[in-house]
Amino acid sequence: MRKNIGKALLIGALGCLVLSACSTAYAATGTSGEKNTSSEATQEDAAEADSKNASAQEALDLLKDLLAGGGIGTGAGEKSSAGSIMMQTAPQEPRTVTVSAQGTAKAVPDKAEITFGVTTQSKTPDAAQKENAEKIDKVIAHLKERGIEEKSIRTSSYNLYPEYDYSNNTQKIIGYQVRTSLTVSDQEIDDAGDIVSECIGLGINDVENFRFYASSYDEAYEDALRAAVAAAGAKAAVLAECTGDTLGPVLSLSEGYQNTSYRYAKSNYAMAEEAAADAGGFGMAVMPGEASITAQVTVTYQLQ
Repeated sequence: MRKNIGKALLIGALGCLVLSACSTAYAATGTSGEKNTSSEATQEDAAEADSKNASAQEALDLLKDLLAGGGIGTGAGEKSSAGSIMMQTAPQEPRTVTVSAQGTAKAVPDKAEITFGVTTQSKTPDAAQKENAEKIDKVIAHLKERGIEEKSIRTSSYNLYPEYDYSNNTQKIIGYQVRTSLTVSDQEIDDAGDIVSECIGLGINDVENFRFYASSYDEAYEDALRAAVAAAGAKAAVLAECTGDTLGPVLSLSEGYQNTSYRYAKSNYAMAEEAAADAGGFGMAVMPGEASITAQVTVTYQLQ
């Protein structure tokens, strides 16, 4: 295919050369004839015309030979008699194989983030908010007494809702509900259960979420990357073997999506105030288990 394209380009170039040479020769011959008619031609003009005619004939013969299937020099130092036009074969692109793979490493979570809240109801919004604020203040004060820093305690949500009575085909406000959520972060796994149990006794009646994460995440992710690259090499070797090839050097390597949110477990449940009061004073076991950290890569190898 490439040889045919190159040959076509060469034929086009030689055709242009023949036309140019013939046009020049014709001009020279015509001029010489005019001068001979007027008895002003010289021997130098005649010799120049003969030379241009010979060049045109030589280029025409070369084009005829090529169209008839004649060979033309393609070596590094070979040139055609019509000039320095040479045919060179374009370099072939390397054959490659591209694979994607995933690696996994394990990490034991050692930190916890807890989100819990206080929900209160009353006939008026002021009364509901006052009761809610009193309980939240007690919980925050207790957390600080435990040695938890203020930067690790934040109010994650605050909502005030009217409560309706829809009986007798009417909509009537019968009270108000206030809900405040707190998020406590950067806690040791061993302390998480005690924190929840103690705060339940102080008025917490809604536990939303436990989030476990590992402080050794970066190290585990690096191990997962190594495993992913090794898995990619194994897959590529099998594919190369199927085609009778062997793997050459890596031509490209890219990292895939990395999930940095890392959520190990989530628990959603609500407790009535009576149950919360009964639970106060009892410890709560928190079992984070083992987390799986994954990494993804895409690798392109050259085939040999």
